[in-house]
Amino acid sequence: MIKEKYTKAVILQQCMDIIEKYTPVNISEMLFYAPFCRCTFYDKIKNNSKEYMQITEALQNKKTRFAYEVKQKLMQSNDVNALIALLKIYGTEEDRQALKDIYDINVKTRYVYDSGYKDIYKNKGKKIDKEIKGN
Repeated sequence: MIKEKYTKAVILQQCMDIIEKYTPVNISEMLFYAPFCRCTFYDKIKNNSKEYMQITEALQNKKTRFAYEVKQKLMQSNDVNALIALLKIYGTEEDRQALKDIYDINVKTRYVYDSGYKDIYKNKGKKIDKEIKGN
């Protein structure tokens, strides 16, 4: 049996083929389908390298295309629960928030008190505290 030499180009091409064929969610799942071991992948493809970024972009693009296809099926299907589960797995963050009906809204507020009102509020608070402690 002839052992195949895995170069960066070969590994990259096989990763792209796996992404198109199996639609993995992340790199770990993609490596499950790969004919080479995890160690070979990380020896040849370093984190934050050009090839690594290509693979992560391809994974994200495939997930987005898959989520779009699921949304199209959702509009035509009667089995909503199965399709919602698929959207939770493969959908974008906006899709997941829409399914939860919970929106992450970060609002920063700054209160500006007029110095006169600030003293009034402090005095009222102190009066209330005295009344509570006195009773």
